[in-house]
Amino acid sequence: HDTVLGTIRNVIQYNRAADTLERFYGFHYDIEPYLLGGFGGARRDWILQNYLAILKKSKDLAHSAGMVYGCDIPFWFDSPDDFTNEYFIVKFDGQSKFVNEHVIDLMDNVGIMDYRTVAYGADGIIAHSAGELDYASKTKKPIFVGLETFALPDETLWMFRTPPQRGQPILA
Repeated sequence: HDTVLGTIRNVIQYNRAADTLERFYGFHYDIEPYLLGGFGGARRDWILQNYLAILKKSKDLAHSAGMVYGCDIPFWFDSPDDFTNEYFIVKFDGQSKFVNEHVIDLMDNVGIMDYRTVAYGADGIIAHSAGELDYASKTKKPIFVGLETFALPDETLWMFRTPPQRGQPILA
């Protein structure tokens, strides 16, 4: 948390010394807590609670200097986990809800990392961002949807639903 807050303090200090037209307007962070070790296990709730805590501290610090604060989130924060099938629901400030809803409540604006090249279908931009856009419209928060702007190379997706049984070939 110290690095993020230190950066914000440095920008605030810069803004105080800079001419009006040279000042920063706000911050937009892309903190990805799911890249931390333990996110896929027992530490996930703790990691997400600390993620929300640093967002809140950062926003409060930015607001104290009259600046806006936003961040990016993955489209899947309101989807079931691929491995446990549990939703990303966490308790923060006394409320249990989807992580994306906590983030939208906290932030001045949110970017959804919805990196797709098609709009329609189950894996399309619209389906992936629908929950965030719906919740943000209720809270009157601006949402930006990030997407791919060119075709992506074909990828092979391997999914294993059950462990292989002795004597059976492994198929995907």
